[in-house]
Amino acid sequence: MNKPQPKPAPTPASNAQAAAPHQQIKAPQSPWFAAKRYGIGWGLPITWQGWLVLGGYLALLLAGGAVVEIASHPWRLPFFLLYVLLLSALLCYICYKKGEKFALRWGGKP
Repeated sequence: MNKPQPKPAPTPASNAQAAAPHQQIKAPQSPWFAAKRYGIGWGLPITWQGWLVLGGYLALLLAGGAVVEIASHPWRLPFFLLYVLLLSALLCYICYKKGEKFALRWGGKP
């Protein structure tokens, strides 16, 4: 007759691994946008993700301008301005979340 073998008592290290397998240590990510040396805000992107965001922003601006055709329909101008404002706000939000710290700088290390 086969008797079931008792399981070994769990160790504290194995309990910690079993309790939170989804919690992994994340490596610090580099910012997508560098802070400006003078003033407030961000400069050009410094990673490929930042360039992708900036390229998407410009492409959406051009596409919106082509769709609206302000020259032939001047009453569409307020809608286009609202579109530009919303896209710009989205770009600023992404820069805030993925860029270097937002602060006033006046030379020195950014």
